[in-house]
Amino acid sequence: GNKGGVSVRLSFYGHMLCFLNCHLAAHMKYANERVDEFEHIVDTQTFDCKKALKITDHRLVFWFGDLNFRIQDHGMHFVRSCINNQTYNLLWSHDQLNMLKKKEQLLQEFEEGPLDFQPTYKFDLNSDTYDSRLYTTWFGFK
Repeated sequence: GNKGGVSVRLSFYGHMLCFLNCHLAAHMKYANERVDEFEHIVDTQTFDCKKALKITDHRLVFWFGDLNFRIQDHGMHFVRSCINNQTYNLLWSHDQLNMLKKKEQLLQEFEEGPLDFQPTYKFDLNSDTYDSRLYTTWFGFK
């Protein structure tokens, strides 16, 4: 399919760095599958380097890509209100990645920068308006 990950490593002044880009499973209900895919990528990608054979052997790992984690368990009115008022911090507790970090050891090894920007997925074509179709949106509700 079109999901997976690619990584590149380098030594920068003696520090082993790894950059990992992933495209993980989409849709609200596949949060656990995203974690499984991430763990598979981290476990199976290796490098021809004795100092850092695996991704997690590097001093710093930068993880980015289309991770597809969603905001769940909030009503659309609340989410849109947080976006309009730029109170994104009220959404953090229901961010799937934050929720899964509490129970997944591998995820706990990563630190995420501040989420001080609005969600970036599913806009109406050629606009800044969030998906206005009537069926379930990326927020996971109607």
